[in-house]
Amino acid sequence: MTPQDLKNLLIKVTHTDLSDDDAYLYLNMAYKEFRNAIVNSKKNYNFEFWVTNVLSWLSEYTLKQPDVTEVNQRDKRWQQAVEKVFIKYDTDSDFVELKPRTRDTIEATPEYLKENQSQSDPIVIISDNSLFIYPTPDTVVTDWLLFYWYRKPYNLSDTTTSSDDILVPEQWRKVIVTGAKKRVYEAQQLQNEAEKAETDYVQQKRVALSSMAMRRTSVTQGIVPKVRDME
Repeated sequence: MTPQDLKNLLIKVTHTDLSDDDAYLYLNMAYKEFRNAIVNSKKNYNFEFWVTNVLSWLSEYTLKQPDVTEVNQRDKRWQQAVEKVFIKYDTDSDFVELKPRTRDTIEATPEYLKENQSQSDPIVIISDNSLFIYPTPDTVVTDWLLFYWYRKPYNLSDTTTSSDDILVPEQWRKVIVTGAKKRVYEAQQLQNEAEKAETDYVQQKRVALSSMAMRRTSVTQGIVPKVRDME
């Protein structure tokens, strides 16, 4: 289903003459809520990631830009695209999420952070297409540095997004319409209809999330692009 399909379906099921702007307002609210539920469930079907070596005493890792559609070239900078990054400091440890920070919020110098930031509480500073990781790894571990993030959803519209930009599996995109339908009824102060749509939305979302299997690194690692040459 394309964004236009979702818009037309919303207008049809609500029996309204919503403007395009209003239809996409409600659709985008529901879309982002559903998308966040997918991410928070840790069952995201389309997270993106790269694996490379953990390199001793290297804090800056420069990654290739992700492939993006022409329409989304405006948003390809890493600080706009990256939501979550994880690291595994050695083969026996678990992946740990790095907390995103900015340079102006950190008083300590990079040299101090390299050696003194705790591996159990690592941080990442994103600058252009580089990730600065603290503390700096102190060992070399082959293929166990995992850069792992979720693309942020773009606002749906007739002109700026396509079906490929909708970060929800095709078979569950009608859930977005149900969530938007609830908001249409709330705006129209149709309480009974809004409550019914809310019940349907919660149920459909629960079924959708339970159907999305978590992709395991151990399963997919063989096909993950290895970033051997830092750019």
